[in-house]
Amino acid sequence: MPEAVQVDPAEGDVLLGDLLERAMDRLPDGMRQVLILHDVEGYTHEEIGEFLGVTAGTSKSQLFKARGKMRELLRPVQGNGVEGEQGVEAWSI
Repeated sequence: MPEAVQVDPAEGDVLLGDLLERAMDRLPDGMRQVLILHDVEGYTHEEIGEFLGVTAGTSKSQLFKARGKMRELLRPVQGNGVEGEQGVEAWSI
């Protein structure tokens, strides 16, 4: 078996990771917890409800709101009439 080769992430991947992390930091605690537990960790709404002491419906609602807030936070800012030409500074977080 060949040795594992260290591959550095592409610069764009690092920037995207930073943007996602900063956006998630701006979410309210409940939204962030549900988003991570459901979309990252793969738990069901029923399991999340048990962990957090809320109903499955509350978990679903928090996930819906968290995804909407993430879309809003990650939407590029319109600047100089051309979207995305300003690099990282062009993002709204």
